[in-house]
Amino acid sequence: MRDGGGPMRSVTVFPAIVILFPQLLLAEWIAIPTETLVHESDLIVIGTLHGVVEQRSADRDEGTDCGRGYLHVDDVLWGDAAAGTDLLLTWENMAAMVCPRVEHGGEQGRRSLWLLTRGKPGEVRADHPGRTIELARAAEVRDLLTRRPVCLRTGGRSHDASQRFVVTVLFRNATDRDLRFPGLEYRAGRLFLSSGISLDVQHYDPSKDLRKKLRPIPNAISSSVDLPPIIVRPHEEKAITLLLSRLYDTSAYGTYSVQIPIEGYEPANTVGISFWAQASSTR
Repeated sequence: MRDGGGPMRSVTVFPAIVILFPQLLLAEWIAIPTETLVHESDLIVIGTLHGVVEQRSADRDEGTDCGRGYLHVDDVLWGDAAAGTDLLLTWENMAAMVCPRVEHGGEQGRRSLWLLTRGKPGEVRADHPGRTIELARAAEVRDLLTRRPVCLRTGGRSHDASQRFVVTVLFRNATDRDLRFPGLEYRAGRLFLSSGISLDVQHYDPSKDLRKKLRPIPNAISSSVDLPPIIVRPHEEKAITLLLSRLYDTSAYGTYSVQIPIEGYEPANTVGISFWAQASSTR
C-alpha cells in the first residue's frame, strides 16, 4: 500500500544501488608526468581522430568493451609515421570497469597532440588520458625530445623475482644533426662502458626502509678506452638491451631503480621494477 509517493520511491531505488554497486569496479587514473609519457612513447604526432567505432560487450561482468578509430596525421614529432597517412588507434576496457576507462570518442574531430605506443601489428594505442594533449604544448614536447635524447624502458613495473630484469636504453635523435654518445656494448657476455657513461642501480628493501647502491657482479661490467662512440643519425634511434640480472644480483625482494648518467646530456629517466617474491637466482 502507498502512504505517499516520495518515501516509496526512495526505498525502492536505494536497495537497487546497494545490489548493483558491488558489481562495479571503481578506481582512478594515476597522474603521469608528460615527460615520462614522452620517454615511453613510440610515436608522437599531431593529428585528428575520425571514424570512431565502439562496441560494448553484452557480458557486463567478464566481457570487454572495444573501440577503434583512425588518426589522420598532420605532423610527426617523433617515430615511424608520415604526414597525410592514417594510423589505426585501438582501445579496450573491462566491461565491469566504470572508472578509469580509456575513452577516445570525445576526441573525434579535434586536432590534438598524441603520445602513442605501438599495439598489435598495424595498431597504435593511447591508454592514458595524458597521452592526448593540447596543441599549445607541442613546443614543450619538441624541447623534451631534443633535450632528453636518452630513454630507459622496462617490460613492466612489477614482476616475480624469477623473471629476468631487462632494461632497454634508447638513444633518440630528434635533431637535424648527428648525435654522439659514449660507447656501450657487450663483448663475450661482458658489458663494456667507455668513459662518460655509467650504470647506477639501487635496491630498496621496504621491510627495512633501506636503500643502497648495488655493485656489479664481479667481471660483469668493465671500462674500456677503445669503444667507438654511439652515433645516431637525425630522426633515428638506436636501442641497446641490458639484462641486469646478469650484471647485478637482483634476487632479493624489493624495488630496483636504474639510472644511466651520460656526460654531456641531461640524465635519462629513472626506471624501476619491483619483485614481490623471493627467488634463489635470476641469472
